[in-house]
Amino acid sequence: MSVIVDDATKRRLVYVKKLYLHGQEHISYQTEFDRLIAIHHFDNAVELLLKCIATQFDVTFDRPLHVSFYDLWERVNEKYQRNIGSELPKEAEMFQLHDLRCDVQHLGLSSFSSEVVTRSDVYVSDFVTQVMRDVFGIDFKELFISSLVKDTTLRKILATAEKAFEEEDYTKCVRYADAAFNEALSMQRERFGFSIFSVIEGTVEVLADIVLILALGIDYIEYAKYKKTSPPTYAKWNKEEERVSCVRLFVEVFAEQDTLLNKLYSRETAFFNLGFVLNCILRWHL
Repeated sequence: MSVIVDDATKRRLVYVKKLYLHGQEHISYQTEFDRLIAIHHFDNAVELLLKCIATQFDVTFDRPLHVSFYDLWERVNEKYQRNIGSELPKEAEMFQLHDLRCDVQHLGLSSFSSEVVTRSDVYVSDFVTQVMRDVFGIDFKELFISSLVKDTTLRKILATAEKAFEEEDYTKCVRYADAAFNEALSMQRERFGFSIFSVIEGTVEVLADIVLILALGIDYIEYAKYKKTSPPTYAKWNKEEERVSCVRLFVEVFAEQDTLLNKLYSRETAFFNLGFVLNCILRWHL
């Protein structure tokens, strides 16, 4: 039996994934402060998912803005048992995670190791994956942040990039993310009248791009890191073929035929590049 999920709930579920992925990103930075942020994001993802379940199962609260995590869990668990036939999974692990988050937020404590954060990552992933499937009939891996993008073309390119990431094809992910960024940047150039500089080569063109990047609210240090790790050729969306092609020295060639693009990208690079592009495009409301 198919599950009907309204658009508002789908959007909230996407935010659950975004919170979870932000937590994962902070783990990769390997600092004590980033471990604190990761724990915070993981716990927020779990709590938001519980609230989505409450909405789906018509769980009501007298004071919805003042419900504790444990009361929320208890009320949702009752409905979960009636509708699914079992209790919410990983109760002990989720309670331990929430206790850690409270220590972080209210006491400023960080007396846990990177191993604890890594375990929390695994537990939250397992919890979210199972619950989304049981309650909403949604595969967590197929829940794409790109669904929040308004522009049809950008959404299609980014969905391909996200799917490639989930399939561990990080090179394809980086290429498609770069194509989406170039497409979005072209749209913004046109929108703000910067397209005139595209016909000028040299210093003026470079300066115009720097001004545009800053005007669009992009952190230039983040942008520089992105450009350093993005493909060595210009990734472009080919509308006729509905695929990414690449431009190098004024000659367009498909990625499969271009030996220059055989560079393999790591998961960390793909994660950063895809996240950077998604954040930019969502910030620009495209």
